[in-house]
Amino acid sequence: MSEEFVGEVLLEINGETIDDFTQVDEDDEELHARVKKMTGTGYRGVTAEFGLKITYLVPLNKPEYNFSELKGGQLTIDHLDGRRIKWFGVTILTRGGIKYDKDGDKVREITVMATRRED
Repeated sequence: MSEEFVGEVLLEINGETIDDFTQVDEDDEELHARVKKMTGTGYRGVTAEFGLKITYLVPLNKPEYNFSELKGGQLTIDHLDGRRIKWFGVTILTRGGIKYDKDGDKVREITVMATRRED
């Protein structure tokens, strides 16, 4: 069994690149929605939505990025084996409060949505 390693996580917004991330979690992808009918239950297709939770490592020696301005960005994950995943139209939904992890780092969870995903 081969292990997958991520080489880099980059968020690009208006020509600025941010790489202070420790974790990215993709939300579940809803493919169909349940529809109640008079004759039972059916389903329908849904418009694709891409949600992500990004753990941001708050820098100690430079100002924290102002995520309230995040609209229409691009998030890229580069794997060490050369594969790349990209999300387009990345826009902030929520900015979580500061958390301190076991290593003493300050982190903040950012919830975003994207309009498109490419592998």
